[in-house]
Amino acid sequence: MTDATLGDYADYTESVPREWSVAGHIDVGHFLLLFDHGTDAFRERLGIGRAYGESCARGLFVAEAHLTYAKEVRAGEVIGIRTRLLGAAPRKLHVFHQMRRAGDALIAATAELLLVHVDRALGRAAEFPLEVLQRMQALVARDATEPIPPQAGRAIQLNSRLATRR
Repeated sequence: MTDATLGDYADYTESVPREWSVAGHIDVGHFLLLFDHGTDAFRERLGIGRAYGESCARGLFVAEAHLTYAKEVRAGEVIGIRTRLLGAAPRKLHVFHQMRRAGDALIAATAELLLVHVDRALGRAAEFPLEVLQRMQALVARDATEPIPPQAGRAIQLNSRLATRR
């Protein structure tokens, strides 16, 4: 699905199913599912999507995830996900997603993921094919002059003035 109001803000778009509504908006599980769909679309564009995985018994597994929320997303809305590859190594990817609602340039949520390329037959991390790694490294280099999103690399912590001491 595409939405002209998302323009350059979206590599992937989806209409949020009405049955996902919880008190009029979607919950954390559905945010994560939308980001997972965005990751799937990104993998397809990289040439390491479903067909790749089925042909060589390899795929990407999430090793770490960090989500942030800034705006409510309601069931029935169209969302767009913009994906940026922050880093690529022989066995790993550092992916950053930004979600926006159609007609709204402000970020609704973000997802930062560490993905590991796994050989499913061996059950362990495996190197990407060289041409795939080079394509990914070219994407990282292309965006290297762009600032790192402020949500990337954040850690969860309480404000020290508000935290209680043990």
